[in-house]
Amino acid sequence: MTVADAKWKRLEVDSRGVPILNGHDVYQLLSYAAAMDLSEVSLVYPLHDGLKGWTPDSVKLRIHDGGTVNLSILLIDLASDSYDVTTSASWYTGLRT
Repeated sequence: MTVADAKWKRLEVDSRGVPILNGHDVYQLLSYAAAMDLSEVSLVYPLHDGLKGWTPDSVKLRIHDGGTVNLSILLIDLASDSYDVTTSASWYTGLRT
């Protein structure tokens, strides 16, 4: 099982076009993972032009009991009629609190 949290706000990017995740968003999902004993969680954001050149990578985040959680970022192209997930990644660069 996994938990996905849809965020209908613009995912900020740094000067290299790399996403900057909000620390509160990540903390919320890590709390779900710890409470539900999950190893996979996802943040879902709308795709925007600043993210179109982004090449995803992967990372696991450590939780309080020493376990790890894989955090995925899913981007949805809201301009598309199908609303398909266009980019799937397990990637993290830093947190903005």
